[in-house]
Amino acid sequence: MTAAVTVSTYNDPRGLNLCLAGLARQRVAPKEIVVADDGSTGATRALVESWRARLECPLLHVWHEDQGNRKGAIANKAVLKTDSDQLLFIDGDSIPHSNWVADHMDAAAHGDVRCGRRVKLGPMLSEKVTDEWVTRGRLESFIGPVVRSAIQGDTKRL
Repeated sequence: MTAAVTVSTYNDPRGLNLCLAGLARQRVAPKEIVVADDGSTGATRALVESWRARLECPLLHVWHEDQGNRKGAIANKAVLKTDSDQLLFIDGDSIPHSNWVADHMDAAAHGDVRCGRRVKLGPMLSEKVTDEWVTRGRLESFIGPVVRSAIQGDTKRL
């Protein structure tokens, strides 16, 4: 069984960079990643290009002109570019846990569907997060910056 990850984005290269850093460290790599770009500027295209050689799987970029919020339409176009058995969707401002793909694939193998929950990082912590933090798994550490941020009242829904 194979999985394709569709990443929805719009003019948030920093967030997309962190999301791709999270996808690059998956315990089980997806077969392919498709960035569904709802009309971003050239900075997003350049970021996607820079990530192509850094991933274990193909990275595609599907873009359409910015005509307002058409996230659903570009996600549909992205799905048409895949040939995987399973489709996983994530927003480009989300950082997946290193077991994210594996957990979804395990659920699918048992005939289940998963809908993820997320931790909403607070503004103080969000501005500090780097791709190095993501690559090193700092956000996944039980005793780490996310828990400290929650104790301080910055991060919600821990």
